[in-house]
Amino acid sequence: MNVASARPTDVEDACFEGHLPGRYSLERAARQDGSPRVFSCRTHRISPDKLIVEAPVCGEVGERVKAWIEHFELVAGRVCTVGDRSFGISLQLTPKAREVFANRILWVRNHVEEKVPDLRSGRRMPMPNMKPVIILANGHVENCFIIDASVTGAAISAEIELKPGTRLALGCVVGTVVRQLETGFAMQFDDEQDPDCLRQWMSWLPPHKRA
Repeated sequence: MNVASARPTDVEDACFEGHLPGRYSLERAARQDGSPRVFSCRTHRISPDKLIVEAPVCGEVGERVKAWIEHFELVAGRVCTVGDRSFGISLQLTPKAREVFANRILWVRNHVEEKVPDLRSGRRMPMPNMKPVIILANGHVENCFIIDASVTGAAISAEIELKPGTRLALGCVVGTVVRQLETGFAMQFDDEQDPDCLRQWMSWLPPHKRA
């Protein structure tokens, strides 16, 4: 890890609150052949003691988890809190590792700026703080996590695995799975969407899923 030379006067003060993309695997989440499932996630808060992420599958308290977060190396710990499509990872680091991790947090806080691209250009952008669902042709509804989206399609991570050619709706935006990803799948919308309404349409929930 390439760590900034300046060290924090107090490791406990090192904290980053923001959205960094990542992926993770849970101890109990595996395919039938035993290979681990990998899901996409997005950070909410990072400290030397705890990592909080938005995620499609949260696991159980006490479950082992490994996470790869942009600008950080592999971190490992246990699920310590579970929320609505988010969970916390308790990190068990040695004093030296905590210092290194804290310096990386401070570097990220000082050098990484969240830049939101213009959705009108067709470029993909992250969609944080959303709780969308996908709806299959048979009516099955599944919670999901939007990795990123544009006016023509979206990359999605979910507990369910879908093959290319599968028809589905993301909220009320209809499309087709066009390829599988390491952490999920990509769908292409049937029609190019209005960028001003896209987030709202992808967030649509069927009546029985509304609070």
